[in-house]
Amino acid sequence: MNLPALPSTEPIVVANVFVHKGDIVQTGQEMFSVETGKSAVPITAPANGIVMRVAVAEGDIVAT
Repeated sequence: MNLPALPSTEPIVVANVFVHKGDIVQTGQEMFSVETGKSAVPITAPANGIVMRVAVAEGDIVAT
């Protein structure tokens, strides 16, 4: 899945990772949260499924 467009000119950092490889997720379930300099944004599952891999870790910068 891709990070949705967020209106920020500051780096976007992964604040929390709530899923692991092999987890079953439901549409709308929070998988990650990211932080900009001004807010925290939940990133939710776009569909039901199984997490095949997690390519980010807490503290990773995912956009600048």
